[in-house]
Amino acid sequence: MQRQQNQQNMNEMQEGIDDDVQLINQGYLKVNTLFPNSVLEGYILIPFHKKITDIDLIVNIAGKKFDFSNSKFHPDLQ
Repeated sequence: MQRQQNQQNMNEMQEGIDDDVQLINQGYLKVNTLFPNSVLEGYILIPFHKKITDIDLIVNIAGKKFDFSNSKFHPDLQ
């Protein structure tokens, strides 16, 4: 009896996992989820102005700062 109940519980859990995987493989979650050990690449668009000489960009994600300042990548601008 216990073995039957355990098997039924395992089957229900597997069905739930299959449903989650199917949901991820279609539509919104597949397009909008960043999975572990994956990379997100892209562009940041800013308004253009003729008087801009350099741009310092600092992005805060989950409390961590990512600094893309010009001076970090071009030592001659320091």
